[in-house]
Amino acid sequence: MELKTDNHRKVPGKLCLLAEWVLLGLLAGYSQSHAGGNPQGTAQPAVTAATGGIAVGGSIFAKAQPGGTAIVNTGNITIGITPEQYEAGLKRREEEIRRERTADKERIAVLEKQLAVIKAQRKNPESALAEYKAKFAEAYRAVDDFKGVIPPEQIQQAQAALAKGESAAAEKLFAEALKRGQENAAEAAYHLGELAYNRIDYAAADDYYRQAVALQPNNPIYLNAAGFIADTIGHYSQAEPLYRRSLAIFEKVLGPDHPYVAKSLNNLAELYRMQGRYAQAAPLFQRSLTIFEKALGPEHPDVATSLNNLAGLYQAQGQYAQAAPLFQRSLAIREKTLGPDHPDIAESLNNLAGLYKALGQYAQAAPLHRRSLAIRVKTLGPDHPDVAESLNNLAGLYKALGQYAQAEPLYQQSLAILEKVLGPNHPDVATSLNNLAELYRMQGQYAQAESLHWRSLGIREKAFSPDHPDIAESFNNLALLYDTQGQYTLAEPLFKRSLAIREKAFGPDHPNVAKSLRNLAELYRQTGRLQEAAALETRIHHQPVQ
Repeated sequence: MELKTDNHRKVPGKLCLLAEWVLLGLLAGYSQSHAGGNPQGTAQPAVTAATGGIAVGGSIFAKAQPGGTAIVNTGNITIGITPEQYEAGLKRREEEIRRERTADKERIAVLEKQLAVIKAQRKNPESALAEYKAKFAEAYRAVDDFKGVIPPEQIQQAQAALAKGESAAAEKLFAEALKRGQENAAEAAYHLGELAYNRIDYAAADDYYRQAVALQPNNPIYLNAAGFIADTIGHYSQAEPLYRRSLAIFEKVLGPDHPYVAKSLNNLAELYRMQGRYAQAAPLFQRSLTIFEKALGPEHPDVATSLNNLAGLYQAQGQYAQAAPLFQRSLAIREKTLGPDHPDIAESLNNLAGLYKALGQYAQAAPLHRRSLAIRVKTLGPDHPDVAESLNNLAGLYKALGQYAQAEPLYQQSLAILEKVLGPNHPDVATSLNNLAELYRMQGQYAQAESLHWRSLGIREKAFSPDHPDIAESFNNLALLYDTQGQYTLAEPLFKRSLAIREKAFGPDHPNVAKSLRNLAELYRQTGRLQEAAALETRIHHQPVQ
């Protein structure tokens, strides 16, 4: 029977496309020519840039007269925000989101996604700050495109504010341009989305990106951005056609071996993986990896991420022999390019240790989990949620070894950190309670297990909508507890509720649905209901191989 006891998180699988201005110009030109924005045969502006500058041509981003020249933003743009200011801003945003979580239950899932992103950014602040500044620099350059549409003093104010790491003036400028609905309205909507994404407001980003796509439906960067945010907030059915359209245009405009094509392939594959559509995800991950290796070299960080994603897919399919060398190579690249104590190294160690545990190679898993824990304590501090994750996973290893006395204090320490840092009603606390409850169940301490499982379920029901997959997990594990004790009348309705939620959330062919079907079928067999068990098992056997 299936149960979930460990919280092995992979590094974020999606790869963000930071718009390069030359590429944006090329692609926006393609978009307009395919959307009626530029009559065929019309001469495009010839655009050059001074040394160190950025040239944008053949698009709404070029402001030269036909046949003229546009010179834009020579040299690098410095965004004056310190790491300390960035960290303080993340903390403020985290507090704002936690306050919002009490307001609207329908928004809780999106807010939880935002909190998870803040958690990831605080884990790796250097990389997050670099991306944050890049989007501000991108907006700084974009403001120039609105000269002649927006008064010069407003242009200057917006750029001065952006250079200080403040976005309000630029957002006001872009919003005004969007409202006017002129030729660069799509660009304005896109940059409003970028700035909303930068401040971790995904509902606003989703709205603006969709507006950009509506105005320029053939711009692949806009399509990818809209797909990326829809994917991030769990709107998978909306994300897929956006990703697919973006990929097709990138391939046509840039050729099949461009890194942007690889990133698009990766993002679509990650979407399929999240839905359990493994057979569709695998060839996309494989092709993405091949392109990255060819275009960027075998030791680029994007190659490491691509290897990690493909390995994670193989692991999810139980193809451990194929996953292991990929996880190992990803770890080796990160150790060489990032140094031995980088948080991403800890993540790779955690992933490889999880694979060894799944293979039953506990002696190999243990030192990796310990090293991952040591890096996280050193770089993040003893009370960081990622430290709690490492403690949890090391405890899971001890539990698998039957060393329950060693596992219990680690689970308890992990739970204490999460309750202290995140509060007693956070979903991560619910996961930690679930894991400790399963340890007690395996030791026959059923009363303690039941109490923790019900508390875990209560947190999840408060945090999520009734059809959230984590609630299905709680129902499943409570049912396992009752089933273990032979209390089948209590277990059966919980197994059924778990199955119904999973079918609604994932569709009939997802592996988690198969696991729920097996659990319920086993209960029917234990209670002599063989025909009902056989009917469920037939449904499992008719599922496509993942």
